[in-house]
Amino acid sequence: MTIHALPSGPFQNLIVERRGEKQNVGLITLNRPKALNALCDALMREMETVLNDFSADSSISTVVLTGSQKAFAGTLPNYPIS
Repeated sequence: MTIHALPSGPFQNLIVERRGEKQNVGLITLNRPKALNALCDALMREMETVLNDFSADSSISTVVLTGSQKAFAGTLPNYPIS
């Protein structure tokens, strides 16, 4: 089952899916291929929403984070990672 829209609406920078025989694995794929999945404010806000939703869902036992196409993730110059 693919989750393209949670209560907050569709995601522009992530692909979110449930995987596994029991649908208990949350798969988050960074989806900004033109920017080599560079982290940005919009992506981070979407990530926070998805992680909060998965955290609140007792059927999710594992979350996997991956990148799309050529890159896992990049950072923009001067983008603070904390």
